[in-house]
Amino acid sequence: MERDQESKQPHWGSHNYYNYFLLKEGVSASMINEKLPEVLRVYQDPFLQKAVGISYDEFTSGGNFFNYELTPIADIHLHSHLQSEIEANGSMDHIYIFSAIALIILFLACFNFMNLSTAKSSKRAKEVGVRKILGSLKSSLINQFLTESVMISLFALVIAVILVNFSLSSFNHFTGKEISNPLFGPMSLWPYALLGSIVIGMLAGLYPAFVLSSFNPVKVLKGTLISGSKGTLLRNSLVVFQFTISIIMIIGTAVVYKQLTFSRNKSLGYDQSKILLLDNTYVIGEGIEAFKNELSNDPDVVSLTSSLFFPTRDISNDNTFNRGENNNLESAQNMHTWNIDDTYFPTLGMKIISGRNFDRSFGRDSMGVILNQTAAKAFGFQDAVGKTIKYVDSDEKFPVIGVVEDFFFESFKEALKPMIFFYSKNNSTTAIRYRSENPRELLQRVEQIWEKHAGGHPFEYSFMDQEFDNRFKEDQKLGSILTFFSALAIFIACLGLFALASFTAEQRKKEISIRKVLGASVSSIIQLLFSNFFKLLLISTAIAVPVGYYLMHNWLDGFAYRTDVGVGVILVSCLAVFAIAWLTVGVRLFGRRGRILRIICIGSREIHFSGSYPSGQMGCINS
Repeated sequence: MERDQESKQPHWGSHNYYNYFLLKEGVSASMINEKLPEVLRVYQDPFLQKAVGISYDEFTSGGNFFNYELTPIADIHLHSHLQSEIEANGSMDHIYIFSAIALIILFLACFNFMNLSTAKSSKRAKEVGVRKILGSLKSSLINQFLTESVMISLFALVIAVILVNFSLSSFNHFTGKEISNPLFGPMSLWPYALLGSIVIGMLAGLYPAFVLSSFNPVKVLKGTLISGSKGTLLRNSLVVFQFTISIIMIIGTAVVYKQLTFSRNKSLGYDQSKILLLDNTYVIGEGIEAFKNELSNDPDVVSLTSSLFFPTRDISNDNTFNRGENNNLESAQNMHTWNIDDTYFPTLGMKIISGRNFDRSFGRDSMGVILNQTAAKAFGFQDAVGKTIKYVDSDEKFPVIGVVEDFFFESFKEALKPMIFFYSKNNSTTAIRYRSENPRELLQRVEQIWEKHAGGHPFEYSFMDQEFDNRFKEDQKLGSILTFFSALAIFIACLGLFALASFTAEQRKKEISIRKVLGASVSSIIQLLFSNFFKLLLISTAIAVPVGYYLMHNWLDGFAYRTDVGVGVILVSCLAVFAIAWLTVGVRLFGRRGRILRIICIGSREIHFSGSYPSGQMGCINS
């Protein structure tokens, strides 16, 4: 800051520096925020009087405003979404989304436990009947089944703790964080995990406990256990809910990856490949030209340029400008202001679409400027070359010598901003375009040149294409996490469908056996049994498609440049779920060789065969 002359200019129309305040004990941010409006009035009033000829009160009465307020440092990452942040922030929305998904998956697991328990109710029906006949109370049976459910939940907690411990390093690598075990580390969450497991076990086991304990012992022991319509409706509803969530999550995952692909394939307006960025080249001082000349003589170096501003760097500088002939505030534009040299555009592969580039042989180029297309349109220039612009608080005019094609220097969530380029030498960072397919060898030579000129200063570098990729890390993480959650949700939903198929097979085993004995084919039985599940999947699809489309359409609205949800994404997502569901039902109802799992032949009495039998050996055995 001591060497940065711009930081010493009392220019209240410029917003180019982050300011941090250490407050005294007993002073709150709200106390400072109350004083800032008066600070603005004192300093902005003379600025506005000079720039546009109006007072601060006239400016604010027209609906315009300046607003300064303090933001706690700990709130910046997740809650501050201002323009030109130092780096890409996280998203509190993502925290809410993933927390909601985690709870939904937990509820799906609870629902499946209910489904599986009630589907297997006939296996324990006689146990319940005998216990009741021997004097067991309903409350005792409920306590027994709830205890079993809680014990399963606690056992799951032990497995979860082991999995968390083993997967923590991979999680930290994926998120770029250094989080210790949250259960037994500084956070000490194990009491909450233990209490949560007990509550989850109670909730998951409550319905099955009441169902199982309500069996009539006389009917049970006679073998006439019949499931009520209410139980069937609940099981079907849970399956519909599970597959609705699964389809929504698959649609979400597909749309996220579609947007990532769109972003990567969209023309950026510059070529980020094969560009090496050398940081802090200003430390070389007066020897910078000799350093650049030696770099230029390397056979692998195509061109090089120096500047503080590059499209993959979150460094910004903005000022307010007006057309040269105007003083009215309505036509003023707040513009990103970059200082570059004459080799900047050629090195980065940017195109001058009107006028010309800077030329160091033209002494007057120190007063000339280049606009991007968005800036030319914002000022209403049909042909910007030859026109003039000026700072709003100055009468000094700058002729426009060229217009450069728009390029992206912020996230695709942001619309392109007006930009103005001044010719200036700034050696903060030097970008080298190279032709080599082996950048390691080039790096070694560049480092040797650096050590020769930089006098012991650290050699720091990066590649522009890697910095570009880093801009999409958050969206890539979102896609990866959604993929994992989608797979988990589908797996749990299939368990629910498996439970329903089990219950159906148990209830219709005699019907299936008779059909098979009378010559029904395997495919016809599959079609018969799957028809009910197919209806449930259709209901899930009818609910999930509009909900998934609405949610992902809203998510895409956060991007200024975006793809669309598309019919193909929805169709593929639904077909994938249908295929997985069909496979799940088929595996449950039929053995490994595609035979009926249980055959019942009706003669003068029932004979039960358990197992899988080769075709040709199925028949009715009469007593």
